[in-house]
Amino acid sequence: MERIFIVDDNQFYTNIVEAKLREISGYTIEKYLTGQDCINNAFKQPEIIFLDYHLGDTNGFEVLKEIKSTYPDIHVVMLSGQTEMKVAINSLRFGATDYLLKDTDDTEIRLKKIVQDCQQISNARKKIKLVAKSKFRGLFLGL
Repeated sequence: MERIFIVDDNQFYTNIVEAKLREISGYTIEKYLTGQDCINNAFKQPEIIFLDYHLGDTNGFEVLKEIKSTYPDIHVVMLSGQTEMKVAINSLRFGATDYLLKDTDDTEIRLKKIVQDCQQISNARKKIKLVAKSKFRGLFLGL
């Protein structure tokens, strides 16, 4: 079963996001209050990590960079109440798949779209790897 991590030190907001994700996906959802807990559990390789920009123990960018350096295929979606465009741009620059502004009216719609987009990207990556593997095998076997 695919996993989604929610990493936010605001338990109330985390519970809201979890409830909305449970309605729209069949994923196993794990919640973490600190960036370090997320990093320590990244070996589980969730398909998506919803990561808060302001964490009590660290900056979300530091967690994002750490995750992407070890697990580049994990989709990381930055969550933030920051309306500054600079934060969104830096999120994408550091490897985030998307940026979700907290507490907007369309959060549920955006979550659903983000999950669908991540699934499509993951499926495309799998197909590309299969094709590349089969072509390599064919070259190796002289086919």
